[in-house]
Amino acid sequence: MRSSATRYALGALLALGVVVAAAWTRAQPIDPTLPQQRIVGRPSAPGSMLRLSPGRTGLSPSPLPVAPRVLWRTRAQGGIGHSVSVDDRGAIVIASSIAQLVQIDPHGKPDWTVHTGRGAPLTTPVITSDGTRVVVVPGPQLVGVDATGHVRFKRALPASGSSASFVGAPLPLDNGGVALSLGSTMLRIDPAGRVVSTADAPETVQTLLGRSGSLLAVTRRGNVLSWRSPGAPSHVGSFGAPVDGWPALCSSHSICASVDHHRLVELDLDTGIRHVRLDDASVTLLGSPAVSRTRETLTPTADGLVLGHDTTGKETLRVALIPGSLAPDGGAGPSLVRRTTLPPVIVDGAGTLGFARPGLDAGTVASTGELHTAPGTACADPVGVAPAGPHRMVVACRSGLLWLVGDKAKR
Repeated sequence: MRSSATRYALGALLALGVVVAAAWTRAQPIDPTLPQQRIVGRPSAPGSMLRLSPGRTGLSPSPLPVAPRVLWRTRAQGGIGHSVSVDDRGAIVIASSIAQLVQIDPHGKPDWTVHTGRGAPLTTPVITSDGTRVVVVPGPQLVGVDATGHVRFKRALPASGSSASFVGAPLPLDNGGVALSLGSTMLRIDPAGRVVSTADAPETVQTLLGRSGSLLAVTRRGNVLSWRSPGAPSHVGSFGAPVDGWPALCSSHSICASVDHHRLVELDLDTGIRHVRLDDASVTLLGSPAVSRTRETLTPTADGLVLGHDTTGKETLRVALIPGSLAPDGGAGPSLVRRTTLPPVIVDGAGTLGFARPGLDAGTVASTGELHTAPGTACADPVGVAPAGPHRMVVACRSGLLWLVGDKAKR
C-alpha cells in the first residue's frame, strides 16, 4: 500500500511540475535572437524573379493567353525601370524610376507605394518564399518590403569602389533569402536581409543562376563558376568569349548563352564541352534565350525574329514579330527594326511564347507559329512581359504604361 501511495504522489508531483513549467515558459518574453518560423522553398509566385526561374529560363509556371485581349490598363508614375514581378495572387511589383517600389493589385488599382530613397532602384524586384519584395537601391542598399507595403528591412551591402559598378539581379533562394552579385563579389543573404557569406570571382559577374543547391555565376567574359557556400567558387567551364544578356539553364547539366551576338552556345557543366546550337553571322542575337520544357531555345534577333532550336541545333521555329523582318532584302525591314531591340521572350509548358515589341502590339505565338496580338498594347519602349496567373500576362513599358492581357474567354 505504501509503495502504491508513494508512486501516486510522485506521479502527481511530476504532473504538477509539467504544468508549472509550461506556465513559466509561456510567461517568458520571446528572445528575438532565437530561430523564428520561416516560409522556405521556391517562391510560388508566377513571376517572382527575373526570367521567372532560378535557371533564368523564362519558362512560365502557368499557361499564357492564346488569344489575348486587354483586361485593364494603367500607368505607373515615374516610369518602370526594370522588368516587373508578379505574386501568387496576381499583384504586380514595380521598381519605379523615381525611387519607389510600387504594387498594383490584380485589378489594376494601386495597392501601395514605398519610397526606397537613394535614387532609382538598380534591379528588378524579386519576391522571396515568404512574400517579401526585395530590391537593390543605390548605396548599395538592400530593401525588403512585405506584401502589405511595410518595410521589413533596409540594409547596407558590403561594397566599395568598383565592386558595385554592376549589380546583378537578386535570385530568391529556397531558404527564404536571396543571392546577388556586386561587381565581382557574390553574396548570400538571409531572410532578414543580413549578409551571411560572400565570395569573390576573378571578374565581373554577369548573372547568377540556381542549380541543385549551388549557385552558378556567369562572368562578363563568359567564364562559369560554381559556388556552394561556405566553400570557395570553382571554375566549371567557359563559353570562350563574352556572353550577351542573361544565360539560361537549358538542362540540369548545361547552360545556353548568346555569344558574340551571332552564336548560341550550350556549355556542358560536367565536362566543360561546348556545343554550338547556332552560328550565323547574318543574324544578331539579342541574348537571354527562353528555354521550353523540351529544352528548345527561343532567342530574339535584332531584326525582329524569334529563332527556335532543339538540342541538336536543328531550327524548330522562325517567326517574325516585327513585320518586314523576313523581307527578301536580307531582313532589313522598316527603320524601326534598326533603331530598337526586342525584350526577352517567355514561354509556357505548351510552347506558347509571350512577347512585347517596340511600337507594335504585344501578344503570344502558339507552338505552331501562329501569332496573336492584344490590340491597344503598343508602346515605343517595352521593358518586357511576365505571367500573371493562368491565361494572364502583364505587359510593361519603360514609360510606365502597364497592361494585363488575357484570353477572350477568360474574365
